Amino acid sequence: MSVKPPVLMLHRWIASIFKFTHDQIECIQFDHISHKFDMKLITKMLVEKTLSKFDDGIAKFCDEEGNEQDIHITEDGEDVKVRVYDFPIELSNSKIKDKLSEYGTVKNIINEKYSGHEELFAVENGI
Repeated sequence: MSVKPPVLMLHRWIASIFKFTHDQIECIQFDHISHKFDMKLITKMLVEKTLSKFDDGIAKFCDEEGNEQDIHITEDGEDVKVRVYDFPIELSNSKIKDKLSEYGTVKNIINEKYSGHEELFAVENGI
């Protein structure tokens, strides 16, 4: 998605496209860095059933301005995203990588930035 859609619009789209009930979804989270949203469903069988409905792996989303976007439907249950808050900016990302490597493979580190508003400096925000 190019920008985060309003929450109500996203929930209505999920309900209309996927036909999920409230008890079938555990979590919906928007990732501001990748502009993706993640949805955690209650069972693996529900995930597989949902994926089978989209042969090409794409669902259409129409934003408030009427712009249509392709939403890629994939299963991505192996990776874990970790957000580190208030890490001193003087220290390098290698310190985070060294510590988190004790728990698994660190694929990448992304420093979040303020963005999207003309009055904000596009600088790192400490996450």
